[in-house]
Amino acid sequence: DEFTSITLHLKIYIEGYYLGNGVMSAVLDPFTLPNICDSITVVLREPIAPFSPIHSTSSIIDINGNGVFNFPAAVNNQLYYIEVINRNTIATWSKLPILFDSPVLNYDFTD
Repeated sequence: DEFTSITLHLKIYIEGYYLGNGVMSAVLDPFTLPNICDSITVVLREPIAPFSPIHSTSSIIDINGNGVFNFPAAVNNQLYYIEVINRNTIATWSKLPILFDSPVLNYDFTD
């Protein structure tokens, strides 16, 4: 199947922002955006060395660790590692490559 885009629903906690009980601090702008934690970049990387970056996009995650990231249809039916980059953290990768084979995918780094 071909899709016009692929949406990745991501859940991740950033260690330095984590308060416990599934909630993080609102660090991006705590006064005007109290439900937004921070912005992050998600990079899709090839599943074989040298693990070249293929696509990346940035968006926000809420204080519960949820974010939505949109990728072009070119990633359809391809395997990628998911890398998450934040300004104050060590980059985090998915354990295994993920097959982007649906218009909407979910990936949970908190499991």
